[in-house]
Amino acid sequence: MSEKSEPRAIKSRRPHRKSRNGCGNCKQRKIKACIPSLPGLDPAQLFDVECSYSQPRSTTPPPCSIFLISNGPLVQRRRGRPRTRFPERNPTADEGLLMSQSSLRRMPETYRSYSVDNIGAYRLLHHYLTWTDNPAITGSPQNNVIQVQVSQLGFTYPFLLDFIHGFSALHLAHLQPESQRHYHAVADRFNSMGLRALASALHDIDTNNCHAIYAGSVFVCFNIFARGPLPGEYLLFSESGPAIWFQLLKGVRSILGRAGSNIPYTGPFQRLSAGQQEAHQPVSVTRGLPPLDWIDHFQRLRDHVIDSGDPDARFDIEALDSLWVCYEATWGGVNGTYQGDTKNQLAFVWTYHLKDEFVLRLQASKPISLIIFAYFAHLLGTLEHIWFISRWPQHITSGIYSRLNESHRSWLQWILEATNRQDEN
Repeated sequence: MSEKSEPRAIKSRRPHRKSRNGCGNCKQRKIKACIPSLPGLDPAQLFDVECSYSQPRSTTPPPCSIFLISNGPLVQRRRGRPRTRFPERNPTADEGLLMSQSSLRRMPETYRSYSVDNIGAYRLLHHYLTWTDNPAITGSPQNNVIQVQVSQLGFTYPFLLDFIHGFSALHLAHLQPESQRHYHAVADRFNSMGLRALASALHDIDTNNCHAIYAGSVFVCFNIFARGPLPGEYLLFSESGPAIWFQLLKGVRSILGRAGSNIPYTGPFQRLSAGQQEAHQPVSVTRGLPPLDWIDHFQRLRDHVIDSGDPDARFDIEALDSLWVCYEATWGGVNGTYQGDTKNQLAFVWTYHLKDEFVLRLQASKPISLIIFAYFAHLLGTLEHIWFISRWPQHITSGIYSRLNESHRSWLQWILEATNRQDEN
């Protein structure tokens, strides 16, 4: 009677469609049921995620932000539902940028072409155009060229806007140390794009683009300063080989050599030539710097170089004599007065005219060459009120001091004392 029972048919699972309900934010975080028909149940709120279900849906996905502010690496996302209530971004970051993505989703379709990255770039440009640490120069010829003329050139030569965005990001890193890591990454991205375009433009330099190329090369040098001192990098020499900044400065000289040395004072920059060409008093008088007894120290070092018998001593003599002119224009000569070209009152005139042979001596850690460079670092210290120059003079002097033996360090004693007095003021 026992018949073989029929094998029991396995019941197949009932087919179903996955729900397409829910907002983009919750789907991305794998949170189910962000549905308004479930009162009292709000999984998105449970996991501390902003739900945009109530926003009108669009066939165009919301723009992805690549301009995020963070004090550190983002939390690693893993599979599964986000059981941990962790913040996606650092709460100390710029709230304006964090709100951009949310506000863009609420905008009409006509604004979909905008992205958080676009708005971030606009913010950087706005900061560059409006911020100043010295209200006294607002409206001056220098300020007009730097903030207005260069920006206008950028609309024709966009690599200038990249450098402006990078420079502005570095300034924000200076103002907001807690977000320094983020802004440095932003600056690196913009500066990399600008450098590629600038390198391409250099092959076809002419009277039309020479001002933009010159301005771009100057910004590259500024951005090295603005990035801040790095261990082993001292502008004119480096522990790892030729100093990057000096190579860039040579690029500026090359551009002026090819397109004409009058570029900084013509075309959109012509307002820079409107000031006085001759100074009638040293910088220390006009800016109220403390007096400096420097002439005897320079003369003693010069005599020492001449008596050293070094066959290449002429390169040290030339560098010292050139720096002598800058010191006289800054602190005055024997009688504490100065009458001469205003260009000598620009500290970087000295670096601009340096010969490669002297820089090679710095790279080889020749003591006298390092001492002369330390004297320049003190001159550079008169510009520490400029935000991207600060910290560099001390960094250079410390690097030089560590490379000298005790007998040569004595040549820096008067400089160290003068720096302390300058800091006290």
